[in-house]
Amino acid sequence: MTIANGRRCLTATGGGKLRMTGCAASDSQTFQLAHRRDLLYLPIAGGTSVCWDMTALRQSGKTLYLYPCHAEDHQLFRFVPHADGTFAVFTTTGLQCLEVRGARVEQQPCNRSASQKWLVRPLR
Repeated sequence: MTIANGRRCLTATGGGKLRMTGCAASDSQTFQLAHRRDLLYLPIAGGTSVCWDMTALRQSGKTLYLYPCHAEDHQLFRFVPHADGTFAVFTTTGLQCLEVRGARVEQQPCNRSASQKWLVRPLR
């Protein structure tokens, strides 16, 4: 599946980095959401063994990155649906939401802004 915000998609850009780029249906924009427990998912970059990771530090402004999968709490995320079909994506360590800030994705206090609304789209 792809994870998008507006017209940009989350993209694995190498070196453990995730950036928002134009959606291009490429392998670097493909992710698998592996269900772990309750409503928590482990997002895995397509065709790899690296996962989304958010530092265990709880400060706002920390950037989402890729790291070898180990399924500890800072690699688990909760996808909470909004009525408009988008999702808020909560970090489990900081209890904050993923937010687009330019090309970066950071954890920030949840505020339901457009920059915190994510589309989860199946591959075609």
